[in-house]
Amino acid sequence: IDYWREAWLARELLPLLVDDLRASAPLFGLGHTRFATHGDSSNADNLHPHPYSRDDGAGAITHNGVLWDHERTAVDHGVDLVGECDSELFARLIEADADDDLLARVRHSIEACDPCDDIALAVGEVTDDGRHRIVLAARGNPLHYTIHRSTLWWASTPAALPGHDSRRLPERAM
Repeated sequence: IDYWREAWLARELLPLLVDDLRASAPLFGLGHTRFATHGDSSNADNLHPHPYSRDDGAGAITHNGVLWDHERTAVDHGVDLVGECDSELFARLIEADADDDLLARVRHSIEACDPCDDIALAVGEVTDDGRHRIVLAARGNPLHYTIHRSTLWWASTPAALPGHDSRRLPERAM
């Protein structure tokens, strides 16, 4: 998995990203256009996507929302955060979970959070045996998606999506 975590404006990053995509032809990409809500946004450890690795593959997450007690939750679940960004908690929980099923690991990571935390989460994973998986989840925060030119797009607001045929992921759906 290749990833960029840069504190650039999207309009500055887009030309570089397009060139990179043309060269590598990835099967999926995850992105986030806001700086970190927790921690210094000039520190790459606080920026999205938050990568993780496991014995059977690797992945990354992006999250829109605020996890109010992310540091306590990390301690309670025995995971160490690298940066200060609350969203990193999902990467660490998914990474540490022994379940082989990505959907179950994402569900467990959401259940570990306070019920009042608003979550719009995207997780992409590539396994060593070549499987590529994406899980989208919403709890409290909206997550909209569409298929445009044979590509799945998702965002917290439909205005950020291409085309005019987006749908909202149902509350507490994955």
